[in-house]
Amino acid sequence: MKRLSGYVTLLLLLWSGALAAADKTFVLRDGSQVRGEIVSFSNGVYEIRSSALGTLRVPDARVVSILTADSASQSAPAPTTAAGANSAMDFGSALDSIKSGIASSPDVMSQIMQLQHDPQMKEVLSDPAIMQAVQRLDFEALSRNPKFQALMNNAKVRQIQSSMGQN
Repeated sequence: MKRLSGYVTLLLLLWSGALAAADKTFVLRDGSQVRGEIVSFSNGVYEIRSSALGTLRVPDARVVSILTADSASQSAPAPTTAAGANSAMDFGSALDSIKSGIASSPDVMSQIMQLQHDPQMKEVLSDPAIMQAVQRLDFEALSRNPKFQALMNNAKVRQIQSSMGQN
């Protein structure tokens, strides 16, 4: 399960990197919502570019949650392997837990934003075979891919996993 958790974390990091430019909905403590792209996160402040409001700086203490466009309407995809229902439930549970950890931790969000600029991450994100395996949740193909394995051992990825309590 620990290995699966590591893969799931890295898959979410890949999705985060691939979707970094996508608009997010920031739900604030006062109930208001801001839709925009995360430009940066530094010193506890999100810089958000909104087409409606321009560039905003929002302290993380004001942010209750950050949602992607499809997070409310889509559930986690099921693994493509012929695993039993318990495996699918374990996977879904692990995925939900990790998503929650990423969304609720400004430190992890900042680390993910920095990881997007890592040459090794860029190489993996630009590899069509890896991204197709990520979309299919094909852990077997990913475990055989040397670029993906190298990324699993990347110090920045390990730091993020450690920050999330998954070392």
